[in-house]
Amino acid sequence: MKSTIIRSMMVALCMLLSLHAKAYDFDVYEVNVNGFYYNLDTDNKVAEITYVNGRNTEGITIPSSIIYTGDITIPSSIIYNRRTYTVIAISDFAFRDCSGLTFVTIPNSVKIIGLWAFENCSGLTSITIPNSVTSIDGGAFDGCSGLTSVTIPSSVTSIGSMAFTGCSGLTSVVSEIEEPFTLNSNVFSGIASTCTLTIPLGTRNKYIAKGWNTNVFKGGILSPQIIFPSYSELIEFGIKPTLQLIPEISGVVITLIPQHFSLTFFISS
Repeated sequence: MKSTIIRSMMVALCMLLSLHAKAYDFDVYEVNVNGFYYNLDTDNKVAEITYVNGRNTEGITIPSSIIYTGDITIPSSIIYNRRTYTVIAISDFAFRDCSGLTFVTIPNSVKIIGLWAFENCSGLTSITIPNSVTSIDGGAFDGCSGLTSVTIPSSVTSIGSMAFTGCSGLTSVVSEIEEPFTLNSNVFSGIASTCTLTIPLGTRNKYIAKGWNTNVFKGGILSPQIIFPSYSELIEFGIKPTLQLIPEISGVVITLIPQHFSLTFFISS
């Protein structure tokens, strides 16, 4: 009972914050275009993909024939009544409880993934989040237990509470964000104990200072390493480096001259 009350309070809070974040005024609701449902802002000619028949209301059963399933690709634009609308958001609760959903490709036009948009999509194993998304709202992927990895693009500036809570199969999070924001401690609550966080080179201290730490990602925090190939590896791949001795420097400079670029680096003797 207590946990239900807390959860309801979190939902209400997230919805209140979401109202301030979304500036569009959708005035046409739940139109069907090629099997997907959309809300439309006819003034700004933008759309958000959405649920049908009030699936965001507790206790309402939606026929299985109109619940999203399988692998889907959300289009970047739609045509309705001879007008073109850009798809800029995934609405709150859009794919909620679509347990048969397995893969989702989100277009580069989408900026917002709404509240509890994919909640309890337990069959979802992979999702592509484009570099256009700026906000992943609260509970967006809550309960997506089949999700094993996710990449957060550099465009994201906020992730809401409980966004990835209960993603028990999540073992890899890759963040491309160069300047991390403060991470709420419950965003990744309930992920796999082996889950790793991979971050851009040279950003480790920034991430840790903002709460992206091993208390959350118990599998560790990883960053890319620069590994220079050996001379024999270069030969094996068909690259013939030129060797040039520089008297002023104790060592060898290898200049790589493949077909389209050149690279020079120093190897100590």
